[in-house]
Parts: sequence; C-alpha cells; structure tokens
Amino acid sequence: SFTGRRPRSDWWDAQFERSDFDEREMAQEADIDFVGSGKPFVSADIVDRWIEKKAKPPLMWGELHVHSDTQEATWSGQELEATSNFKLWIELDIESMTPAHGTYIVSADIAAGSGGSSSSKSALVIYDAILRRQVGRYSVRGVDPRTFARFSVGVCKFFHDAILAPEINGPGASFVKEAQRIGYWNIIQREQQMEIGAALTRKLGVVNQDRGTDLIGALRTAISRGEVEIYDEDVFREIGMY
Repeated sequence: SFTGRRPRSDWWDAQFERSDFDEREMAQEADIDFVGSGKPFVSADIVDRWIEKKAKPPLMWGELHVHSDTQEATWSGQELEATSNFKLWIELDIESMTPAHGTYIVSADIAAGSGGSSSSKSALVIYDAILRRQVGRYSVRGVDPRTFARFSVGVCKFFHDAILAPEINGPGASFVKEAQRIGYWNIIQREQQMEIGAALTRKLGVVNQDRGTDLIGALRTAISRGEVEIYDEDVFREIGMY
C-alpha cells in the first residue's frame, strides 16, 4: 500500500545510509534539490548520534602557558576538567610534557574579544594531519585578536611548528598580522586572483566567502564517512548550530 513517501530506489536508500542518514546531503547530492539542502547542515538526531558513537572524554586537560616574548609554551595540568580551557585527546610525554612529533594543524576561529558572558569565544582546534584525528581544543572569551595570535603561535610551537590556519575574515586580519610580526613562518596560504586575468598570488590565512557553507559541508560528510575522527562533544554541538 502507499505509505505517503516519495518513491525511491534501493540505490537511494544505500546512499542515505552511507551519508549517516543526512537529509541535507541527500537533498544536495542525490536529489539535486538545493531548496531541500537549505535545511540545517546537521540535524539534531545526527549530532546526538555522533556524540553517542564518536565523542570521547579528553585524556588530559589543563592550561598551556606561553611566554610573552618567545612564545615558548609549557603545559600545566589541572585537577578539574570543567575549569580547564585546554583539552587534549593525546597523552603528553611523561618527561618532557610535550606531544609526540608529527604533522599538526592548528585552526583558529577568532572573536573580537569584547568580553561579556554572551560574547563569542576564540577557539583553536588541533588536528593530526597524518592520523586525521582531533588531538586538542582550546577556547577562551574576552581575549583580543593580537593577544590570541601570540598565544596561538605558542600552541603551534608546542605542537612542533604546526601549521597555523586562521580564518582572516573580520578580526582574523589583525590576528594574522600579529602572527607575522612576531615571526611565525608556518601559516597556511591560499591562492588569490586580485584582478580578472591577473596571475594568482599567495595570501595568508583562510577566507570564508560563503559563511562556512563549503567547509562545514565537507566536514559533515567526512565525519559521517569516517574520514576524520572528531572526539569533542562541544565541536559536534557547534556543527549542529549551523
């Protein structure tokens, strides 16, 4: 008997399961329905399922203290996770209290730092580019972009000269200038064409030209397909807010 749903194929059902039952991805990729794809990037049901199946508590938490002049960083563990700004999903070397050598990316979301309990937080997510998994997260409220840049460079140095990947929209521009001023060299670059027909030039930072649509969409797909490992419940909930 007719169930009231639109007819669909076994292939569609298989793709729906492969997408982790993501209606928005199916609307865009399978149905070519860009009106339907205007739904939230990730439904509350999917966020809850991600948290249940993928989220893990951090292995370590505490603070990273960054020297104001050299940007060298030292780790300080804390007793209470709830009051710690820095979370780690890796164990640090017990003697040096540093992470294992590897290729890390430190992505930065920079707030204006105006303060107040309702203001946005600046945040860093640290990612192991080889193992394709999250290894850390830091968030703080009320810190201006230049101060946050100096701290972020310290985090990069702590993670063995990690690639710093800041979004340069808005307050991110002053963040990048400060990171350059203090001499950090490993900042992500993008190609940009200044005028039609002109040669491509290399610019620092990540530009968000679509309010994060492409980036969040790609992340949603990668998480659902198991191509990246995210452990942080707060990150999953942030994705669900888009």
